[in-house]
Amino acid sequence: ALATAIWSVLKAKRRVLKYQDGFVSHFYDVSEHLSPVLIWGFLGPDHRLREVCSFFKDQIQGMLQDMFSFSTVRYTSVEELSEDLLKIAKDRYDVLIEKLTLPLVPNGTINSDGS
Repeated sequence: ALATAIWSVLKAKRRVLKYQDGFVSHFYDVSEHLSPVLIWGFLGPDHRLREVCSFFKDQIQGMLQDMFSFSTVRYTSVEELSEDLLKIAKDRYDVLIEKLTLPLVPNGTINSDGS
């Protein structure tokens, strides 16, 4: 039911897009698949999944803040801008991969030492 509701909203939004094959259209494609999982993660009964979803959300918000921060990103040239954005993306990717590969312990927390 949740996926159907999301699909209906995105279908309506797609109809009014100026560029049917543009960035926003592709964003809607990704949202159509990720949104039900994330919503279930945040609102569902599994505490560990909620923890992972919250961590993922925090990383995405942090990445967006870094991308638009004049102290983190150099907006002086296209080359420097692209270098900084790529570094931010790689750094956040590494953090996410590290978090997702750590084993969960019974109480739902993740040990940083792998135990």
